[in-house]
Amino acid sequence: MFRTLAVSFLLLVALLQCVSTSAIVVQFYLNRAFYAKNLCVNRNNPNSKCQAKCVLKQKLKNEFEQNQSNSKQALKLIFENQPVLISSELNYFTLRFGNSQRNYPKLNILYLFPDTKSFVSKIFHPPSYWI
Repeated sequence: MFRTLAVSFLLLVALLQCVSTSAIVVQFYLNRAFYAKNLCVNRNNPNSKCQAKCVLKQKLKNEFEQNQSNSKQALKLIFENQPVLISSELNYFTLRFGNSQRNYPKLNILYLFPDTKSFVSKIFHPPSYWI
């Protein structure tokens, strides 16, 4: 029950995000007379052929900027706490987590897993019919 509700909610949110630009355009065309009469920049100019397209352009620009800022914030939240390799020296490497840096010793993987080399060579080998 909860899983179905959560999936439905996430699907609705994704659908609304995809349809937001179309909703702005549809809403503009439904209320075009109001926008031309009250909100258009060129409403006082009778020879203008704008017909409130300036309002639509401004609304679409605002929507685009809002989506850009939201995506940048989401990426910042995703990558903010990811470890970043700063330097690699002979015996240690430095990682940065957010605002803190820590040094970690390099480990010899063959020392930790001595059978690794033989295990890998058993899996990755040329086909026997070529030999």
